[in-house]
Amino acid sequence: MITATCYVRVSTEKQEESGISMEAQESAVRRFCEHKGWEVGEMILDPAVSAKSIKTRPEASRAIQTACNSKGPLVVYALSRLVRNIVEAVNVEAELRKARASLASVTQPVDTSTASGWLGFICNCMVDEYELRIVGERTRFALNHKKSKGERVGRYPPWGYSFDSGNMLIPDTTERGFIQMVKEASSVGMKLSKIAKMLQGEVAINPRTGRCYVEKAI
Repeated sequence: MITATCYVRVSTEKQEESGISMEAQESAVRRFCEHKGWEVGEMILDPAVSAKSIKTRPEASRAIQTACNSKGPLVVYALSRLVRNIVEAVNVEAELRKARASLASVTQPVDTSTASGWLGFICNCMVDEYELRIVGERTRFALNHKKSKGERVGRYPPWGYSFDSGNMLIPDTTERGFIQMVKEASSVGMKLSKIAKMLQGEVAINPRTGRCYVEKAI
């Protein structure tokens, strides 16, 4: 019997509660394997982990290696649960293929052990990355729009500004004084390490981080 390695992931705790939960994905993956006549060798879970890169997800890497070792399919609920960019996806498929393993998706026509399934893999990878890029464009547009209106974006305001009670940007005279000091010191050739020490003499800590000013922060 073919032994399948299964990988299940949700991005955030919120997705776990409102989206396709770990439990729902695991159930769907098990039914898929049963339908295929595959034995579930290992079910690898990755709760509340971002899909930005496999390099930041040890459990994803372990799932790929486990599938390679068993020379069986790596089964996911959807490709986006494993990879979100086409370059990384192609590299994963190549690694699996080299080990005589394959990749299969429950919700997409993807099974790289067949020619048509491989084509489905390539097409869905392109769609997934397209959707990721669209989300990125919309996010950047929204953030730039908020910045142009002086609204709060992120945890900290830009240097030289602070937030008022309405979360709008207002000039911060203290920080602007430090910025001017750094510019003047830099213009006369002072090294960053010396500028950091100069700031430490003016103020004990960086109020944003609660730490002393260091060279790399200048």
